[in-house]
Amino acid sequence: MDKTTVKVASVQLNLKQCFTESSFYAFIENVFKQSEADVLIFPEDISFCLAWVKEDTIQSLSLKSSLENFSTFILSRINLNKMGNWISEPKIERIIRRTFQSLTKKYNKVAVAGSIYVQRPKGKYNSSLVFDNGEFVGEYSKQNLVPLEISWGIKGDYNSNPIQTSKGNIGVCICYDLNDPNVCMKLKKNGADYIVAPSSGWRPYPWYPFNRKTECPQIYRAVENDIIIFRPYCCGFIFPGLFFQGHSMIVGKYGEIIKESNSIFKQELLSWNVVLDN
Repeated sequence: MDKTTVKVASVQLNLKQCFTESSFYAFIENVFKQSEADVLIFPEDISFCLAWVKEDTIQSLSLKSSLENFSTFILSRINLNKMGNWISEPKIERIIRRTFQSLTKKYNKVAVAGSIYVQRPKGKYNSSLVFDNGEFVGEYSKQNLVPLEISWGIKGDYNSNPIQTSKGNIGVCICYDLNDPNVCMKLKKNGADYIVAPSSGWRPYPWYPFNRKTECPQIYRAVENDIIIFRPYCCGFIFPGLFFQGHSMIVGKYGEIIKESNSIFKQELLSWNVVLDN
């Protein structure tokens, strides 16, 4: 049987606030330029980069009032559903789609665009959009939500079908989904060539304790399913009070840690080759 090798990269992304679509495009394009990988896997909550982005037809809040409103949302439990509406503004999805369609075509790559909060007819979801050489090819929505997401009015979805791309069938799940053995089992059973798990890594403060035994379920899922798993995290501060502790990792079929990020603060690209059966 013929085999094909594709290079897949976990992108540990140092999030930053982008107040215009062009600045976000330049920020993401820099990653595309740096990597020779065929497939780029971005982390969960990439939409936080666009929390106060200005789109031509929408008037954005001032930075001062936006920060005040953000603090109010985070530090209290009032209007949490309104917070869910704010982080899932349709303009964010529009910008994500335009950016990744353009860049995957320009650089002839596949990209799993982390995850963003999206509005659909049945509700709000934490979803990962996948693009292949300029084309939108599929979407996966998080199944196992954290309590804060539930309070925001986010819903879970239960589709475990891999997304077909020119670089293999990608089994996409998001962060806490790795804690559920059934998610990866179904992805592998349904034909996934490898599994990717965009994650955020929010922490109350830097150097918050990291428990490798409980916070690396990808090791167990890889062994259980005889499959490689790529798990990228965010890293560093996006603004004061919101820190992401990068612990990005690539795990092999036997549970071996193939690659792991060197820093919890710095942006890194972790790449590895996956062999596909044609």
